Amino acid sequence: MKKIYTLTLLVLLGSVNILVSQANLIASYNFNGGSAIDASGNGNTGTFYGSSAVMDSLTIGYNTSDYFSVPASVLNSRVQFSIMFKVKFTGFNTSGQYPTNTIFSADNNSSTGIFAFSYQKDINTWRVGNGVTAFDFFDNSIITGKWYCVTLTRDNTGNMKLYVDGVQNTTVNSYATAVNITSFLIGQETDCFGGCFAANQCGYEKFDDIRFYDNALTPTQISSNCFTLIGVNEYKKSQMAIFPNPLNGNVLNINNTNVISDFKIEVLSVDGKKLKEFNFTSETILKIDVSDIESGIYFIKSTHNSQSSIMKFIKE
Repeated sequence: MKKIYTLTLLVLLGSVNILVSQANLIASYNFNGGSAIDASGNGNTGTFYGSSAVMDSLTIGYNTSDYFSVPASVLNSRVQFSIMFKVKFTGFNTSGQYPTNTIFSADNNSSTGIFAFSYQKDINTWRVGNGVTAFDFFDNSIITGKWYCVTLTRDNTGNMKLYVDGVQNTTVNSYATAVNITSFLIGQETDCFGGCFAANQCGYEKFDDIRFYDNALTPTQISSNCFTLIGVNEYKKSQMAIFPNPLNGNVLNINNTNVISDFKIEVLSVDGKKLKEFNFTSETILKIDVSDIESGIYFIKSTHNSQSSIMKFIKE
């Protein structure tokens, strides 16, 4: 197994921060040039099906023919792992029987749905299933047409965590047994081994930069890699701006450039814990007192009409 050392230079909202992360990468698919080659160098080349091979991305249409298969060995026999990827939903499946937008579905020769992951817009929930139990992560902020960096981790005690754009959703205790699979498909939900797809359960989404790790990544590793994957421009799409950033003081200013009214601001730690919450009406410059938090990396989450955006700031 190849050990990967990544030096990431982040330039965000006028600030420069260098983060170094180290992790054991099992497989990596960047789809550059429409290639299914494993960029980690570990030889876990995938296979495109249908019309899913689109230049520089994996595209799952509203059908039962588009999907991407990776060797089951990327997860088989593992207790702890991390799966990180970029996803942009084209549309949401909300009608018919058991509608969902499937991220992946893994089976073995005797059972289906041994390990499955999807987003269900009708209940605003990311769902992980093991064929018996569903583990839910509520999230009503997901919309179509926007790239998200999603990371699912499980440690050796069975604690499973979901992060969206580097911010932790919650923790669920699943099971600390090794994954037992012989098939791993991205973009379709299986009702029989390796097949029996339904259109209203297809991914209907685009993927990029899918990565598998053999351990549970730390919040810092996740946030630094997500900023690299999503890119600065995606994070700047927030209709607010932070200054000064980095902050060498106790008052953080947020410029409400489009004068959004009735919104909530949350200050989050790198592991997604809410440290502060503020509600605003129509102020153009918001002043946030952060005198009681220590130096470090934090996130500002702004929410308006059930839609959220994330911005990063550094307190020196």
